[in-house]
Amino acid sequence: MNLTFLDLAIVVFIFFIVVAAAIHSRKYNRSIADFLSANRTAGRYLISVSGGMAAIGVFNVIGAFEMYYNAGFCIEWWGLMTLPISTIIVLSGWIIYRFRETRALTLAQFFEMRYSKNFRVFTGIIAFVSGLINFGIFPAVGARFFVHYCNIPQYLNIAGFSFETYILIMAALLAISVVFIFLGGQITVMVTDFFQGMFCNIAFVIIIIFFMFKFDWSSVVRTLMDRPVDQSFFNPFQTSQVKDFNIWFILIGIFHSLYNHMSWQQAQAYNTSAKSAHEAKMGMTLGRWRVLTLYLLWLLIPLTAYVIMHNSEYSSIAQQAKTALASISNEQVRSQMTVPTVIGFTLPAGLLGIFLTVMLLAFIANHDTIIHSWASIFIQDVVMPLRKNPLTPKQHMFILKLAVFGVAIFVFFYSLLFRQTQYLLMYAALSASIFLGGAGAVIIGGLYWKKGTTSGAWAAMIVGAVIGTAGIVCDQIWPSISGGKKFPMNGQWIYMINMASSLSAYILVSIITYKKEFDLDKMLHRDKPASTDVKKESVPVYGLRAIGIGSEFSKFDKVVYYSLLAWSFGWFLLFATVTLLKFTVGLPDGFWPNFWRAKIWIYFTLGTIITVWFAIGGFRDLINMYKTLSTMKRDSGDDGHVEHNE
Repeated sequence: MNLTFLDLAIVVFIFFIVVAAAIHSRKYNRSIADFLSANRTAGRYLISVSGGMAAIGVFNVIGAFEMYYNAGFCIEWWGLMTLPISTIIVLSGWIIYRFRETRALTLAQFFEMRYSKNFRVFTGIIAFVSGLINFGIFPAVGARFFVHYCNIPQYLNIAGFSFETYILIMAALLAISVVFIFLGGQITVMVTDFFQGMFCNIAFVIIIIFFMFKFDWSSVVRTLMDRPVDQSFFNPFQTSQVKDFNIWFILIGIFHSLYNHMSWQQAQAYNTSAKSAHEAKMGMTLGRWRVLTLYLLWLLIPLTAYVIMHNSEYSSIAQQAKTALASISNEQVRSQMTVPTVIGFTLPAGLLGIFLTVMLLAFIANHDTIIHSWASIFIQDVVMPLRKNPLTPKQHMFILKLAVFGVAIFVFFYSLLFRQTQYLLMYAALSASIFLGGAGAVIIGGLYWKKGTTSGAWAAMIVGAVIGTAGIVCDQIWPSISGGKKFPMNGQWIYMINMASSLSAYILVSIITYKKEFDLDKMLHRDKPASTDVKKESVPVYGLRAIGIGSEFSKFDKVVYYSLLAWSFGWFLLFATVTLLKFTVGLPDGFWPNFWRAKIWIYFTLGTIITVWFAIGGFRDLINMYKTLSTMKRDSGDDGHVEHNE
């Protein structure tokens, strides 16, 4: 094992701080709305830090490692052209503002408001099934990371029986995640995610400093430049032979970001936990700043691992890593574990423990958030609408916790049985498309189009579920019928076909079945205040004007807002200028290494400042949330059911 006493001490110390925060937060959980969405009391910084930590996850980190290890810096270049679109989505409050105005506790509750109870149940089932299949391999990926990063034996003998080590780790970490949820639902999840997020933000800065100063940039450049023709890691215009993670991956991602913004519900509680629609919007806006150091970490670690494996200066580390990786029989799993294994032999004592703690916290934060979400969706959107008699608060809480336990058990066994055949990010796109294929059309049409019909919504979801399921089946059986070859279309392309088909179905069927406009103003509570204890916000403007500043913006909100606009459009302008120069006068050979080095330093400097800024804002929001939860009056009827006055 690679770990020293110092490494273990760091892990234990930070973990017990998080456990103490979880135990403290349990006393604030006094109602179903508390358990499901922290009774809508969270401020923008708390949402940004906690929600961001929940979204990281070991699965996503390993997926990013795979992508950058195979595509280098170039995938980031094409990502620059997405910045204006993604920024406009965030700053305009696209989807999140109107969804928060509905005051729904889950997405499918909104579907019942907009469409019908039967449709709510159907989408709840599709979301739940798609979510479990998507989430199903997360525990195995995470547990395998700890085995190979720490260089732990892959098998352990206990009482005469031999067990794969990753199975025991997986069971232990899932159990911790479940306990956190049981303690206080979304309140505990959010509080623990916040403390984990704050530690990780600081740890990111420390680890980035190590990689920036430990490895000589000129040596890195020489190694990364030594690539086959049209598979460059530096020059994005020489990547025609890069498979999977190329410009098409980015272009499909652009459409996905607009079409399915807020659709995926693995962190759905964060979508409903904000204390107002404006706070939800600002939380997402701030989230764009928070990720700078995370992007650097995702980028620098896999590229450093690539340098170590392909540069003779680091042959001793490379040989250790190759020996360890040779014991992994599954080719796809071996690919996933390459970067963690290399880094496990690279980081010194102390930093080895810090990064291990980051990944441990990322596992727990991601898993307790997702388990909470899918369990809540199953109870709120499948079980409750089918019941004739309402549940008592005690019964409701019991079955929510029972569902939490059931989700954890399912993903444990799914992780044991599922055969991994694709890059993690491709698998994520494919499995999520079962729900996301139709969800985007249903959400956008439901919030913005008065002529969208229930029949159109059914058509979109059915088409999406069929195409997504067919993709999963083909991916699994294709190697058996083709002599071991992978399915010729990756998960990203199947997802694109799914989105286009489902959107077409929604529009076509809605046009055919449209009879009467839906009253959006009533659903969004724009005809009266949302509640007596929440200050009525100004009605937002429509269309492109929503990108502008409204009366709900403070002076500081305006600074944050316009600075993000300037940041995003500045990078896009640079992208457009460099692209134009490339195809007119040309670029010197040394341009790209210098460009990427400058970008790293810019991100690092701003990311360090933002870490301090968000720590101050986050602790302020946490204290305010505790104060509000301590004194507010609970509404026992606020449990996710929908009243139909017909």
